[in-house]
Amino acid sequence: MNTSSGADTEARLIVKGKRQIYRKLKGVFTIGRSSRSDLVIKGNGISRNHAEVRAMDNGQYFVLDVGSRNGTFVNGTRVSGSRLLRSGDLIAIGDCELSFLNSEDLERSAVPTTVTTSETTDVRLEDRLAVTLVSDIRGYTSLSQQHGKAFQTLVAEWFHTVVALVKMNGGVVDKIHGDGILAYWWHHETARHDSVGGALETCDGLITLRDEFAEQLRQELEVDRFEIGIGVHMGMIMLGNLGSGATQAFTAVGDAVNLTFRIEELTKTLGHPVLVSGEVAQHAPEKFTLMDLGEAPIRGRAGNLRLHALQGSLERSRDSLPVLEGADDDEEEKTAPHTLKSFTGT
Repeated sequence: MNTSSGADTEARLIVKGKRQIYRKLKGVFTIGRSSRSDLVIKGNGISRNHAEVRAMDNGQYFVLDVGSRNGTFVNGTRVSGSRLLRSGDLIAIGDCELSFLNSEDLERSAVPTTVTTSETTDVRLEDRLAVTLVSDIRGYTSLSQQHGKAFQTLVAEWFHTVVALVKMNGGVVDKIHGDGILAYWWHHETARHDSVGGALETCDGLITLRDEFAEQLRQELEVDRFEIGIGVHMGMIMLGNLGSGATQAFTAVGDAVNLTFRIEELTKTLGHPVLVSGEVAQHAPEKFTLMDLGEAPIRGRAGNLRLHALQGSLERSRDSLPVLEGADDDEEEKTAPHTLKSFTGT
């Protein structure tokens, strides 16, 4: 296994077709219809913000589906959360097929015809202090059963916007799990308010977007209410790849992550859409108003946890928030670089 630093390795995605296009991978490489993507793809089944490939410090690469409508597939299997990439893996995004090539195969200038996988469990975890955020859609199952594909399509638009908002405020989306999302912000000793502030900015923005999305659902599907719950906590999380062989996923785990899910659950019973732990409240920037709710029992845990509710909404320009996906942005993307107008026979 390649153990060198990600800064010293090079990997590429090859866009398959008669004319192959090679793209170098560094940091977080974004793929989608948006002109802001590192690789802009136009075609059937492509979402504006569709997928990411992330380069890790240990030289590994993971692909992450960021809430696309039609999914991201590796070697024919749909990606749930994230998945470790191995040289020769075929990534399908809509009508587009990409081949992942690592640094060793680049030197040989050949794409392997077989994919070698390991059946052993490879666990690489790193403890880091972070602010974690969990957001959940209320009544998701019932709404999905009542309105079917129409609701699923609109929910995909919701998640696109949530992902954009998290990134705008300096966070990282770890996974989208059915009706919810998990995101985190790294803590830095010299700028703790940046991580807490970024998470709380995201919460505030989500409440504004919730109201807009509720109106959209009312107009298009005659849905009376759209509610979300948000929990935020600060603590040590373990970040790394878990799983066996090619099914390894890069994800955040640990007690702090579990506690964030528990805090979000309490939004249902305590009647506040955004709840944060005392650790978050202690380091919140002054512009945020937090109501001290006292201590509350946490399911599955001994003792109580002090909780605070985010109050009101910041005065902000609507232009400072991402736009809920609606009409196609083809006009914006006509001048975008590296745009693929078709995939087979290019």
